[in-house]
Amino acid sequence: MFKLSFIKFSRLCAICFIAITIIGCNGESKQHNFTDLNENNLSREQVIEIAIEKYYKFAKERSPIDGYPRSVENEHWVLTNWKSWTDGFFPGILWQLSIVDPSILEQAKTWTLPLESHTTMPSHDLGFIINNSFGKAYRLTGDIDYLPMLEKATNNLSSRFNMNVGATRSWDFGSYSFPVIVDNMMNLALLFDSSKVLNSEPYYSQAVAHAYTTLDNHVRNDGTSFHLVDFSPLSGEVINKVTVQGLADDSTWARGQAWGLYGFTLAFIESGEIEFLVAAEKLANYFIDNLPEDSIPYWDFYVNDLSEPRDSSAGAIAASGLWMLSKQTNDPILEDKFRKASLTIVDSLISEDYFNQDDKYPALLMHATGNKPGDKEVDTSLIYADYYLIEALLMQLGYMELPV
Repeated sequence: MFKLSFIKFSRLCAICFIAITIIGCNGESKQHNFTDLNENNLSREQVIEIAIEKYYKFAKERSPIDGYPRSVENEHWVLTNWKSWTDGFFPGILWQLSIVDPSILEQAKTWTLPLESHTTMPSHDLGFIINNSFGKAYRLTGDIDYLPMLEKATNNLSSRFNMNVGATRSWDFGSYSFPVIVDNMMNLALLFDSSKVLNSEPYYSQAVAHAYTTLDNHVRNDGTSFHLVDFSPLSGEVINKVTVQGLADDSTWARGQAWGLYGFTLAFIESGEIEFLVAAEKLANYFIDNLPEDSIPYWDFYVNDLSEPRDSSAGAIAASGLWMLSKQTNDPILEDKFRKASLTIVDSLISEDYFNQDDKYPALLMHATGNKPGDKEVDTSLIYADYYLIEALLMQLGYMELPV
């Protein structure tokens, strides 16, 4: 196995950080008696070592010309044929891992630069694509040569904003008038970050407006969420509230719930708007209180058949979001609950039930579900599941306070 040259001081700090965290996690959730680190699991540092081995190996052996990894079939990555919403996650993983092992920096750059062509693609997912690649590149290196790509992508995303709706448009396909999906909360990070780096207040205002529109229309009173809300682009009125990837229009798609709790947490961190913190807490409480025994959600919270597939990607996204949220809430009981839930979800994710440490298998997490109703990428490995697992691990180990 590839051996990391961890700095002894960093390792000691990480161990101390986890020890302190665990000692402070004695609370209980409403339905779960969350346990501390499972002694039978791989350690978090071992998981990071395995991640570096797998992803550095792939980066060196393949080329961006081949495409970017998205999902696994027959124990091999399925590579995108360019301009997929997932293309930014692989370079994003490399940038994340470079925090631990700087020798990965060159490969992170190699896999980032070809995505310049994505800056002008008509998509709401430019945050996933460009902020995870060029954004991380700039924030970790300070190299201003990355800024023009950030500016082009942010201008592109900003152009999708509709004043009447108060949000950026999501999909351009389908029969919708002006669709806004809960996933789009995640892409606000590009607007928030660029508003600071490029000193552009309109980006910030658009991000805040979009978050409020999502809060008012996607978040239900009980802390659950709608997947898609369709608006009139002329009046801003709601036309319909539906799902595409969830079980039913009135159900709660697990990954959508995770996108929401993570997205509102980031929106609060960037804006300080207390309503976003309250929304994140509501979404998080529902997510935690309705998890099955092993703390990894089924693909939709409303499924009744226990043979239905899980979604480890939703678990990974939520674990990362919950860790951040635990540091933002003003309620010590919720702080304890969210931190303990984040640790427990990661414990489950890095157990043998979900984590594949075989060096011949390209991904880390198994049992992720992309689109169950569409029968696409069901019970497999997904690049973004690994991305958010690594992000959660780096925060829990103390390598970073917040995502870079």
